[in-house]
Amino acid sequence: MNTTEIGKNGELLAKDYLEKNNYLIVAQNYYYQKGEIDIIAQKNDVLVFVEVKFRKNNDFGFPEQSINKKKINLLKKTATFYLEELNWQKNIRFDIIAITKKTPKTTTNLEIDNMEILHFEDCF
Repeated sequence: MNTTEIGKNGELLAKDYLEKNNYLIVAQNYYYQKGEIDIIAQKNDVLVFVEVKFRKNNDFGFPEQSINKKKINLLKKTATFYLEELNWQKNIRFDIIAITKKTPKTTTNLEIDNMEILHFEDCF
């Protein structure tokens, strides 16, 4: 499995997690210029922009630690364009879903039971 496939599977796990927690998925992989938002979801009157980070292990840090200021600014710029396009006038927030495999490094199975999923709300 290449990194693109692993990333897409991580996004599917995040989508399933959100749906099980009563979020309505509005869009996935929304692009604007150089920016991408992995998942846009809604819960009640809040529009949530979700960045998904997946790691096979924490050898190089936790998944959520890989989001730097440049990435945050790009996410905000992309979200601003989406909000203008949608003419959204209600609350928004930016979340991170960090997924780490719980199984040994040699396993390629990406089932949700083998994952630790952490949901960080209103991160930036």
